[in-house]
Amino acid sequence: MYGVITSINAGDKGWTIENYTHEIGKNPRYAAAYNNRGVLYYNKGEYNQALADFNEAIGLGQNLEIEDYNCGLAYFSCRFYDQAVTHLNNAIKKFKNILTNSHVIVPLLTAAHYYCGLAHFNKGNREKAIENLQEADHLCPNNQEIIQALKDVRN
Repeated sequence: MYGVITSINAGDKGWTIENYTHEIGKNPRYAAAYNNRGVLYYNKGEYNQALADFNEAIGLGQNLEIEDYNCGLAYFSCRFYDQAVTHLNNAIKKFKNILTNSHVIVPLLTAAHYYCGLAHFNKGNREKAIENLQEADHLCPNNQEIIQALKDVRN
């Protein structure tokens, strides 16, 4: 599925955790730097540090759109499904507010619904799981992972 944690500012490719830490030291309100450093921590499997950075980015209130998505996926990876649902639902709301045939937002919105559905399923809420997975299927028809997840949830 599209469960890729997303960075902001493609020009930052090749940056390290140390680069972002330096930038945060210069500007502690630089939400994109917290988000991007969180992505690097996440990719290293350092989920507690990733969650701390994603939550810091959210707390700065700069509405980057992506930080709730990243935070939700990190919570999902840690099997904290309640927190995952909360953040993924926030991401879904944000993505729907900016959705205007964006080729970037549709896959992220699809993934947010997909993982929110899986989190609901893992929490035992089959109805909400189906609702989210159906929305993911609507956004990305014929995706085999989504179709299989819907079958699994319905059985």
